[in-house]
Amino acid sequence: MCPPNSVDICLSHIVNRQGPSDTRDNMDMDLSYPNFTLRSYQQLIEALNGRWQIIRLCDAFATFKPDSLILRHDIDISPTLALPMAEIENSVGIRSTYFVGLHLSYNPHHPRQAKIVRTIAEMGHEIGFHYDGLVYPGDGASLEENLALLNRHIQILEEVCSRRVVSIARHNPSIAKEGDPFKTAVKYNNAYDERLFQNTLYISDSCGAWRAGGLSPCWHEPRPKRVYLLIHAEQWADRSDADRMVRFEIMRERAMREHDAFFNEVRCVWRSHAGGKEHDERVAFTKDGQ
Repeated sequence: MCPPNSVDICLSHIVNRQGPSDTRDNMDMDLSYPNFTLRSYQQLIEALNGRWQIIRLCDAFATFKPDSLILRHDIDISPTLALPMAEIENSVGIRSTYFVGLHLSYNPHHPRQAKIVRTIAEMGHEIGFHYDGLVYPGDGASLEENLALLNRHIQILEEVCSRRVVSIARHNPSIAKEGDPFKTAVKYNNAYDERLFQNTLYISDSCGAWRAGGLSPCWHEPRPKRVYLLIHAEQWADRSDADRMVRFEIMRERAMREHDAFFNEVRCVWRSHAGGKEHDERVAFTKDGQ
């Protein structure tokens, strides 16, 4: 999501317009307003990789020099839906940061999800903690109490991904009613640290929208000295649509398949359960006797 109180180019509706007939102009349009397919993402990332050094968030705190691009992903819905993007980046030879939550709509402790998170980490991508500010008590809670809870949550995520977690990013900071308690007073790298936004072009695809000029500043001179790109991997799929809400339904349908798989497993248990079979036979016998 967009950082609060920042001036960035992440706030416009995706532009659906006809580009010029010139091939180069069409290519620029495609790269400036990618269409949210995995194929277009690979084209985008290959082009960006030719112009900037793509780095993880943790790398930026060591050296965020000119000609660098931070590539970050917030996993809001499903690690499963984020995996194809991690695989694309791995095939291109780049590493990025994936922020995983503990209190969102998915369960990273589930063996299937935990395996995917570890797979992403094994590719060399950084795993960070995507924390929900609502989990940490505001009224009456001291910073020390909140930090202790944050540390416990990060330890849990470290157990999931089998890696050390050094970076954090708040979920939905733009709609938070209170300030970020962990913005400056913690030992972790914060994705919204103000230093990351100094002399930096920030671009986000939040809510499936390219804002203002999209990525167009990346393809024109003078190009930005540094770029910070936030991509929500679940929004990118094999098929897409210019209408954001159609893309939302595509994303929802993909996410629901995971729930369907769970209920299919439960259905099999119900059907094979010895007590269930006994119950069904008794009900059938009762019906036959009536």
